[in-house]
Amino acid sequence: MLTVKSTAAIMLILFLAFLSSYSYGYEVSTHAALAREAYGKSKLETQPTPPETIDLLTRLGVSSYKGDLGNLYLDMNLDKGIVTVRLNNPGEGGKTGDVDFTEDKFKRANRWVTGDSPTFQSPAGWMMVGAIREDDVTYDKGMKENPPQDDPQGSFNRVYNHFYDPYLDGRPMQAAIIAGVASPDWAIDGKGLPLAKNNHFSIKNAREAMFRAVTLKTLKNGQLETLPVPEAPDGNGLTGEQQRKAYWATVFKSLGHAQHLLHDMAQPQHTRDDWHAGTGCIISDNACLAGKASFYEKYLEARVNGDPTFSLPTQVLPGMEQEIRDSDVSPAFNPSAPNYGNYAIPQFNGFREHYTGGINDVSYSAKGLANYSNMGFYSAGTNLDSITHHERPPNDGGALTERKLASGTFTNLAGELVNNMLNQYGDLYLYDYKVTDNNNPADSPIKPLSSKSAFDQFLRAKGKKPVYSLNHYNYNAQADLLLPRAVAYSAGLIDYFFRGEMEISLPKEGIYGLVDHAKFAPPNPATDPINDFKGFGKIKLKLKNTTESIGSSPQTMSNGVLVAVFKFYRNSEYTDDLSGELSDDDPEATTQANIERKKTKVEETVVSEPVPLSSLAFGEETELTFNFPQELPINAWAPVRLSVVFRGKLGDEEDAVAIAEKKISSPVFFTIFNRMDLVNLFGTCYTKEQVNADFEVFRLLRDECNGYYFYSPYPDWHLMGVCQWSGMYAYAYFGAYNANLNKGNITVSWNTGSTAAFFADAGIITPRSGRLAFLVDDEKTGLRATALSWDAFDNSMFYQGPYGHHGLASTRNDLLLQDDDSQGDDWLRLIDYENMADKYFRFRSYRGVKFYDGAYYVLNGNLFGYSSTSGCLSYGGGLTGPPLPDLVGDSERYPVPAASIEGW
Repeated sequence: MLTVKSTAAIMLILFLAFLSSYSYGYEVSTHAALAREAYGKSKLETQPTPPETIDLLTRLGVSSYKGDLGNLYLDMNLDKGIVTVRLNNPGEGGKTGDVDFTEDKFKRANRWVTGDSPTFQSPAGWMMVGAIREDDVTYDKGMKENPPQDDPQGSFNRVYNHFYDPYLDGRPMQAAIIAGVASPDWAIDGKGLPLAKNNHFSIKNAREAMFRAVTLKTLKNGQLETLPVPEAPDGNGLTGEQQRKAYWATVFKSLGHAQHLLHDMAQPQHTRDDWHAGTGCIISDNACLAGKASFYEKYLEARVNGDPTFSLPTQVLPGMEQEIRDSDVSPAFNPSAPNYGNYAIPQFNGFREHYTGGINDVSYSAKGLANYSNMGFYSAGTNLDSITHHERPPNDGGALTERKLASGTFTNLAGELVNNMLNQYGDLYLYDYKVTDNNNPADSPIKPLSSKSAFDQFLRAKGKKPVYSLNHYNYNAQADLLLPRAVAYSAGLIDYFFRGEMEISLPKEGIYGLVDHAKFAPPNPATDPINDFKGFGKIKLKLKNTTESIGSSPQTMSNGVLVAVFKFYRNSEYTDDLSGELSDDDPEATTQANIERKKTKVEETVVSEPVPLSSLAFGEETELTFNFPQELPINAWAPVRLSVVFRGKLGDEEDAVAIAEKKISSPVFFTIFNRMDLVNLFGTCYTKEQVNADFEVFRLLRDECNGYYFYSPYPDWHLMGVCQWSGMYAYAYFGAYNANLNKGNITVSWNTGSTAAFFADAGIITPRSGRLAFLVDDEKTGLRATALSWDAFDNSMFYQGPYGHHGLASTRNDLLLQDDDSQGDDWLRLIDYENMADKYFRFRSYRGVKFYDGAYYVLNGNLFGYSSTSGCLSYGGGLTGPPLPDLVGDSERYPVPAASIEGW
């Protein structure tokens, strides 16, 4: 019979060949359950504090995908620049893996969820998928089930890279040779051994996927590069929205992989280089080349799945035995849901610190999860009196407190008393020791770390000599401490990954974007509402770094770039004359059905050129201008979402990604009219045509004016004219006039007319208008802070007769428009600073142009408004009235270009 010593040489010879079939019992449901719990404790799921703070998924721009990210993810081979589309639940049976393998494990992991469990394609579900798939191994026909064999780089045994012993030089899985890389390295950087496969789902890859998910571009040498369109399984290229969802799915899946590797740091066999595959076994010598199957993992898997029994697979080394024995099977027991506890989420300034805080002697004072499990627990292969070089827990059983459980007083897994009827096997001794927690020293209880009896791990008779072993007493003690920490450390890893926070706000101009709508008027080509990208080519904003320090480590953003991204739908019925706009005065036009009918079905994006960022510390704010090679369309349809993406150094992380997103308005149109549509002559309103057609009416115009100014109806922000009361003619000058918006930070000037003398048969001059389109914070209120102002002598708008200039006193009147819901929805508060008067106006539209009912006209401190009595504007008229008729002709649909736009 071969002994362990006599087979050592054979084992070494067979080692390399055996690695190709290395596999074990797929305890993946436990990993999936731990990932679900970590997601629930992380900031992705918990409500922010204070409650009005924007939640993380919204800040990332993923809230609309929360319920469904789709069924596709992307394998990114960054070394070769290849992206392959993959499915979340592949497999056709046979050598391609088992049908529904991934989803089946996902469902089993949710066995004990009492509330709503995550959906398979949600962000939490994708994390669980990643935690499941990190245990992928090559196909083994001897196993009852196999994971999908769909890896584009060829299936390989990822499990070689799941070991890390912080005390023994931080070594990975090894025996006679090194078989894998250290687990933290595999998780973070993803580099395998030379000539081995790399990890395409590392944290490094997750960062790249996160950047691509927002921009659909990659960054090289500070410049953006367009990505090739990945091909779906059906042979079609993915749409932009499909790509965004697939890249986000890849982010969450990759974090599931990283969590799996962190969970393994809470499994002592993984941090003490104790193999536990249950393969390559020699039954007669009670030895396995790849270690005996792990009771701890199989036991927990049974509890997660709700299985009343479990087995420890034993795959016999070919040629060493005539008989292939069945695996050990536990007694039937009543499984209970694992206790995931409420361990406080730790905060570390780095990914690696979650896994390990140091090696060798430093390991015993470090706070990483691997450090905790390595020094706190034994494993089946590194128990008391085993050949091990670990100093903690002590190798000498005498250093522990022995506790005797007399025969007939201890139980098996099923809770049944184990009776020593023949008095052959003696009592059960538990060995208690303090499990030190360097991260939370107060939580360092004394637990039974080992046992000694003549019973094996199932507490069944196996021989007469008592030996040190681990049984359910020890494993329950391990689970009570290790599972809550696996969850909390994983939640901390998630929070650290998404820690970058920024705040977007309006620049000093008070608007994000401005465009002169005259660029869309003839003779310019008409806008194609579906395909054109004509609109806003530049935006401005303020950006603040709101990433809080981690302990004493500031999270300064430095040595990076910023990119702005618009996400939007379109108004498919937009026309350049705005006739396709919705009107709040038409209840039918603003029904949800009409809104959805006009809205395109696919969300699109435009991306700015990158802007360098040298440094931005916590609390610092900077004003930025972003240029867009492909403009945000003038017919962008709500919701319009503005994102800013930072890529660069964040704290100590060299290549971080942070995202801020804010919902802003679709383009808001602001029209300034210069016209005389109605004239109030002795209480009767006349149109231009009526005045032109009747000389007697024109004579009334002369007599009525008698030196008074007259004004046109709102929504004109101002129209000023003068009637000459003496002589047979009147002068009306509509010269350059300004709209100084937001306390004078933007000045827009139009030359909308010229001095014109006309007699009775000349008629009244043609009206003109200017129009701007803005991007602001709130579509409902349009311009949140707007002031219209003018200085009479600087920009005189009133001339009279051939006798010279008739100027106004130099006055300045500022009005501030503010959102105010105290009067109900769609109301605006207007503050007249000169008169210290507040008015409230309802938001509405007129001719498709959004404005506020009851617009003010200010002249020398006097207020002019629309008169509901006469139906036209008059001095001292009321400030509100019924909806105006559409009196503007088609020729006035299109605005004239602004002469200048200052401050933008």
